[in-house]
Amino acid sequence: MDDDPLACYSYPPLITIRVDLAAEARRLTDSVLSALGRPAPPAEGPFVNLVVRDST
Repeated sequence: MDDDPLACYSYPPLITIRVDLAAEARRLTDSVLSALGRPAPPAEGPFVNLVVRDST
């Protein structure tokens, strides 16, 4: 579940993940360019954050 807004309204509120889609898109683009023989900077990561709520 990609940090669904409804997750905080469930009982108990659900833990979700939040994905940085822009950073992931840059990483994938760099991977494609690298596969085509063009230099690309090394990817940093991870591009996800755990959103902890009361369900633990």
